[in-house]
Amino acid sequence: MKNKLIITITSFALIFVTIFAFVGCKKTNIKSSNTTENVDSNGGAVVTNNNVIYFVNGTSDEVNNENIIYSAKISESGTLEDVKPFVKSFAGLKYNSLYIFGEYLYFVTPSTAKNADGVVQSDILKFCRVKLSGGKIQTIYQVNSADDADISYAYYPAGEKDLFLVVYNASTKNIISVAVGTNPTKKVIANNVKSVLFAENGQTNGANQFVYYIVDKDKTQANQTGNIVKKISPNGDGEEVISSESKTFSLITIVDGKLIYSDASYIYITDNKIDTRENRVLSYSSTSTYDQIKYYSDKLVVKDSNKHILIISWADGHINTTTVCENVDAKFIGTKENKLFYTVSSVLYVVDLAENAEPLKLCEKTIDTAEGNIAPEIVGNYLYFMHTEDDSTVAYRVNIDAAELQTAEKLVG
Repeated sequence: MKNKLIITITSFALIFVTIFAFVGCKKTNIKSSNTTENVDSNGGAVVTNNNVIYFVNGTSDEVNNENIIYSAKISESGTLEDVKPFVKSFAGLKYNSLYIFGEYLYFVTPSTAKNADGVVQSDILKFCRVKLSGGKIQTIYQVNSADDADISYAYYPAGEKDLFLVVYNASTKNIISVAVGTNPTKKVIANNVKSVLFAENGQTNGANQFVYYIVDKDKTQANQTGNIVKKISPNGDGEEVISSESKTFSLITIVDGKLIYSDASYIYITDNKIDTRENRVLSYSSTSTYDQIKYYSDKLVVKDSNKHILIISWADGHINTTTVCENVDAKFIGTKENKLFYTVSSVLYVVDLAENAEPLKLCEKTIDTAEGNIAPEIVGNYLYFMHTEDDSTVAYRVNIDAAELQTAEKLVG
C-alpha cells in the first residue's frame, strides 16, 4: 500500500510539473540579431556580407534555374568564385530587394503555390528570410492580391535585436508594421496614407529612424489647405505631425540621415522637422520642375523639363546652377563619389560631375527597364544590372572604374 501511495503521489507531482511547464511555455517572439556589420548594399539588387555576395540571377517565362537567388565568394581581385544556387524556391524579380540582418538573408517572392484549379497564386507576395548557413525558409508576412504599383516596404533595425518590416499598401492606404522574430507579429500603424517615405536601406542614423508619410487635411474645416506630413517609429510608437504650414509637401528621399522634401516652390533638407522657415534650401524650384533628382556631396544633380542634366550647389546663401549635359533623356541610376551613372534608351553612361568631362558609354549590354525588374545597383567597383535577351532576363555586372567601353560580365555561366 505504501508503494502504491508513493507511486500515486509521484504521478500527481509529475502531472503538476507537466501542467505548470505547459502553462509557463508562453509563445514568445524570440529575436535574432539585427546587426548590419560587414554588410554592403542592404536593400539593393545585390547584397554582400564580408566576402560573400547574394544576387538574383534573373527571370524568364518559366520557373527555372534563372529564377533563384545565388551566392558567390568575392576574391581579393574582385572575381566571383564558387557561384552556386542559394534559394531555389525564389519565383521572380517583382518588388524584390535583398537585405542581410544578423544571420539571415531577407527577400520577397511571389508565391509558387497553386490554388484548387491548379493556377499558380503569383498575386500572393511573400516576405521571407533564410539563415545564411542555409535551412528552412520562414515566411514573415504575406500580402494577397498585390499589384506592382501598390506595395513598398523597408526593414528597420531598432535597439539591440529588434527588427521591423514596414509595408505600405497603396490600395488599402495603410502602413503595416511586422515585428520580425520566431513568431512575427503585425499591426496597422497608420491609415488613410497618401504616400510614404522609408529609411535608406536599413540604416538608423538621423531621419532613418522613422517612417514618414502624408495624409490629407480635413477639407471641411476653414484654412485646411495643403497636406499633413507625419513621422512614426517603425514599431508604431511616437506618431508626430512634422509639417506646420498650409502647404502641399512632397517627400523626396533620405540621404545620410537627412530628410529631403519640397513644397510648391523650393526643395529643402532637414535633420528633424519640416519647417520651410528654418530648413536649408537646396533649390529654388520644386520637385515638379525636375524629372530626376539625386543628392550627392552636398549638391543636387537633376534633369529638368528641357532634358538638361544640371548640378545645383549652394554657398553663402547663394544657389548656383551648372549645366552638365544638354538634351539628354536620361534615367538616373545613382552616384558614386563625383560620378553620375544613367541610361539613355537603356544604354549605360557615366559622367564625371567634377571634371566637366564628356559622358562615357560604359557597357555594350543594354540595361533592362521592364516594369517589376530589380533596379541597377552600384556595389563596390561594379554596377549590377539585368539584361534581357531571347525572352530571358539575366544578371550582369560592369566595372564602373573603367575609362572605356566595357564587356559586361554574366554572373552565372
